[in-house]
Amino acid sequence: MKQNSREIKHPLGLIIQTPLLVPSFSSKGFETTGKNSELQYYLNLSTPFITESLLISAYDYKYKFIPSRKKLSFASLIFIDSGGYEVSTFRDFSEIKKMPVKSKKWNENLHNETINEWSNEDNVIIISYDSDKSRKNFSDQINSAKELFNRHPNHMSDFLIKPETKDEQTINFDKLIRHIKKLKDFNIIGLTEKEAGDSMILRMKNILKLRNALDEAKIESPIHIFGCLDPISCVLYYTSGAEIFDGLTWLRYSYYKSIAIYTRNFNILNEELGINTRNEQVLASSITRNIYFLYRFKYKMIDFFKMKDFSVFKDITNEEVITVLENAYNRFNREV
Repeated sequence: MKQNSREIKHPLGLIIQTPLLVPSFSSKGFETTGKNSELQYYLNLSTPFITESLLISAYDYKYKFIPSRKKLSFASLIFIDSGGYEVSTFRDFSEIKKMPVKSKKWNENLHNETINEWSNEDNVIIISYDSDKSRKNFSDQINSAKELFNRHPNHMSDFLIKPETKDEQTINFDKLIRHIKKLKDFNIIGLTEKEAGDSMILRMKNILKLRNALDEAKIESPIHIFGCLDPISCVLYYTSGAEIFDGLTWLRYSYYKSIAIYTRNFNILNEELGINTRNEQVLASSITRNIYFLYRFKYKMIDFFKMKDFSVFKDITNEEVITVLENAYNRFNREV
């Protein structure tokens, strides 16, 4: 079992304890008309409840699909993503409808301009720029990221590793590990869930392979899995060595007993709401309860790190889910 819980310190002094479960916001996959986006509604609804961390896109910030920086100050820590997801045809596992990509102009210069707008007084984590239109080998990805992060020493760095060529659907981890010592300057090492492997067990193995290589090189930077905020997946990746998770699952689904279900069924399973509850009320209730669940889930994961026992999740799930997690982990453990 390779899961970790550690404290990392932001250059401005904020102490961050992993694991981190980071609610993400993105205009992609939601209706957008002109400068108006469905995303604004979700942000306004969530503002009073998100206090620890959130992830936004530099692209959405640039084109004002989300509010100004002052209105995002409710979170102690803000991840600023590269904008590559919003302008690409890439779909994460949680995406339930394929919206047409009608992106505005976006490139590395615009990304840099957007990052420059963020004050050194904010606890910010910058995610390196990536583009599916122009893939780079690992050395070039690392060098480009270092150039960006060196311009912002008062922010934390999150290096997002991408496949080297357009033909590759997943990261070549054996090749990546040859560059492992070059990753020592990054505060966080990131990869998308989808690009970590083409099956759950392979993704777990690859995360473990990367974590072991980082540990051997005495690099303590936590691993960040992008596009993953499904509770079951988070637990399994956590046992493999990942510590930071973000995604849109909390907006697209409802958490019920640690399982992501259709929001339209949330009120049927929740006795406090019932089947007569209007859709808007169900959605609002789902979002706020999802945030509360993520906070509880984080501390259950920390308990799991200490006790090495899946039964710590019994207060937020059921025996069947615990058994499924144990079986999946045992199968993984037999193969590594």
